[in-house]
Amino acid sequence: MAERTQGESILVVNDDPASLYLASRLLSTAGYRVFEAATGQEALGLAGRERPDVVVLDVKLPDISGYEVCQRLRAHPETASLAVMHTSATFVTPDKKVRGLDGGADAYLTEPFEGEELIATVRSLLRMRRAEQALRRRAEDLTEADRRKDVFLAMLAHELRNPLAAITTAAGILERRDPQDPREVRMISIIQRQTNHLSRLVDDLLDVSRITRGKVELRRECVDLCQVLEQVLVSFRPLAEQRKLTLSSELPGKAVWVDADPTRLEQVFTNLLDNAAKYTNPGGSLWLKARETPGGADQPGVRVSVRDTGIGIRQDMLPTVFELFSQADESVERSRGGLGIGLTLVRNMVDLHGGQVEAHSAGPGQGSEFVVWLPVRGGMIPSPGLP
Repeated sequence: MAERTQGESILVVNDDPASLYLASRLLSTAGYRVFEAATGQEALGLAGRERPDVVVLDVKLPDISGYEVCQRLRAHPETASLAVMHTSATFVTPDKKVRGLDGGADAYLTEPFEGEELIATVRSLLRMRRAEQALRRRAEDLTEADRRKDVFLAMLAHELRNPLAAITTAAGILERRDPQDPREVRMISIIQRQTNHLSRLVDDLLDVSRITRGKVELRRECVDLCQVLEQVLVSFRPLAEQRKLTLSSELPGKAVWVDADPTRLEQVFTNLLDNAAKYTNPGGSLWLKARETPGGADQPGVRVSVRDTGIGIRQDMLPTVFELFSQADESVERSRGGLGIGLTLVRNMVDLHGGQVEAHSAGPGQGSEFVVWLPVRGGMIPSPGLP
């Protein structure tokens, strides 16, 4: 059954009056609006003004070839998406057909052709064009939705900062009063701990929003990665002890110099340790290890891994663990306070440093390991007189 036209228009370009009349007559009888041109320049002008859905373009024209017309159409943003079908009244060698298709044509017909063949080819091109337009609209809608999401997250994070600052200040004032009631001391401690946790979440949310909008700039310097990791371990150890977790480390016995933002690196490895601790039950273990990787044919670098004996990750979830708000198991995430922000931040920060991050797990109950690779660049070792 023939498809009904949807008001589409066709531009027929041919310098032969008989061929131009025949193609135009066939297409108009099929219900399409038809524009006609006898030269390449006339065709380019009509295509720019009328924006036809399909161009039936003869390859031999009196001024410029159909191949060049097609290339010009593809080069202009307003006509680049038009469907183009080349036609030729002479025998077409394979190399000529390849030239046309490589130049941007979507189909090729040799005259004389049957009317049904012409109409069927146009219908096929129109189906592809409609599908392409639908995909383009969908992509634009997704891009706009993503932009609105980023704006919303940034606004949300900023709105949360003010009440959080007030709560933190109030908790500090209560603590300075030196309360004697153990219950009051405990409640103040809970308030401080939870507001600090929420502050970190808000900061992470702001950072993710800034990164997705290209608003984050690294303050790079020559930094010893081992010192950064030592600082992370010192800061994180009290939390590990509080959660009754064993924290072990294995670092190189010498400095490992990287060109990086030390504050952002601390953020990366703190988030990885916090993620590991969050999903490891009391009595479990965490390991942070770093080792240099040889250069060879590849760029030399340093490999830092954070491993745990926690709940593990399902194999089908490994490819998405770094996606924003990704949750391996929603019930687990709710019970352990996960929002799916920290790992997204880790990946983005590592990417900004020119590195890579991977997630590994043998499955539920088998623990997990996150591995960060960062480049070590030659000439980064400071001179002896510098700190």
